Amino acid sequence: MPAVRTIDTRPAEPAVDSDDGSPRPQPFVLDPRGHGLPSAIARRLHALRPTAVFVAVYLVGYVLLAAAIVALGLVLTEVLLPIDAVLDADQSAPNWLEDNRSPGWTDVSAAASIAGDIPILPGLVILAIIVGLVAKKFRIGMFLLAAILAEVTLYRVGTLAVPRTRPDVERLDVLPIDHSFPSGHVAASFVVYIGLTLLITSRIPRRWMSALVWTIGVGMVVAVAVSRIYRGMHHPLDVLSGSLLGAGSLLIALIAIRAYGEAKRIRTEHVDINSVGKNGTRRRDRVPASES
Repeated sequence: MPAVRTIDTRPAEPAVDSDDGSPRPQPFVLDPRGHGLPSAIARRLHALRPTAVFVAVYLVGYVLLAAAIVALGLVLTEVLLPIDAVLDADQSAPNWLEDNRSPGWTDVSAAASIAGDIPILPGLVILAIIVGLVAKKFRIGMFLLAAILAEVTLYRVGTLAVPRTRPDVERLDVLPIDHSFPSGHVAASFVVYIGLTLLITSRIPRRWMSALVWTIGVGMVVAVAVSRIYRGMHHPLDVLSGSLLGAGSLLIALIAIRAYGEAKRIRTEHVDINSVGKNGTRRRDRVPASES
């Protein structure tokens, strides 16, 4: 019976840096892992093209996240806020910050709010897409655009489905008064700053450098969140809801892009089980998947 040649598909042992023995960077955050939910979905939808897999996964995730954000808003407004203790606690932070405003801190809050708005966030996304195009990592653009599209549109869904009045303090920005839930600034900031942090740290070989990047990314989101409360535009529960919306948007984009990558790998890995080499072994031909 002829021997069958197989390919070892077990995960490789983590590489070690020859300088100090520290692990090299983990696989790129957008790369398929060969296991988990994205890979299982890609295998289940193996008959579809990779782009169709991405769209299908993204749309299902989008619908689920839309339902979740509306449900969260209804629980907040219909269950939690009617409780006086919760309502008072949610209003206390805007009241305290209003009582302690100063010209200097007001300027700082304005700068932090701008960091969570146009043109800063779109500029960072465009810059990341350009870098991805130059590096031929087209999935970077797909990931960020998918996440920010989900956030922007689902923020509108949340404000329309669950209108909530902004804090009863002097508001420093002119925006619709019933768009308190969820915080769009915080949701968008979470998508961009945490999304970029995920992309960058998956390519950084040193833990202290990753920790620094994470500190900056999380710090930017916190700064935007505090500034929105300081300026009387949101309650603490609104900025928390915005963070959850941003995290959900990143999650569905990440699952979709990993499922796309796994579907592309499956589609481009051709196995010819009928082709037998001269030495009696079964040949497995693999066409390398290009980055897209």
